This record gives sequence, C-alpha cells and structure tokens, in this order.
Amino acid sequence: MKTAEQISDWLKKQKWTKKFVHNMRKVGRHSKQTAVRVLQGEFAEMTIAGGFDWNATPQGKDYWYGIHKKFIDWYHG
Repeated sequence: MKTAEQISDWLKKQKWTKKFVHNMRKVGRHSKQTAVRVLQGEFAEMTIAGGFDWNATPQGKDYWYGIHKKFIDWYHG
C-alpha cells in the first residue's frame, strides 16, 4: 500500500494525468473538489478504477485498464 502523498506524487509524474482529470470531470461528472481529492491520493486503491466509465472515453476501456493495472501493481509493490 502507498500513502496519499505517494499516490499524489505518482499521479503528477504520469503523462496521462490531464486526460484522467478531464475524463473525471466530463465523463465521470465529478466535481472539481472530488477531482482534487483524487489527485491528492484520498481514494487509495480506487484512484483509477473509480474515476469514470472507461468505455465512455475517447481513449477506451483497454487504455484505462492498462493504466489501472500499472497503478495497482505499483500500489501493492
């Protein structure tokens, strides 16, 4: 497991983070406050999985599943 700070730092380093935030706001219809909380690492293991419907994004389910898998491997590593 990782801390909220570690998750936040990890997310900031990812080149897809802007797409992730955009999809949280537009596809997931999350508030700005919720998006900030996710980026601060408050959602722990559900950070990627709970963001939005992966199928409803331009990137598609496989793209986000791959990111989720990398995140989970890192999170539990």
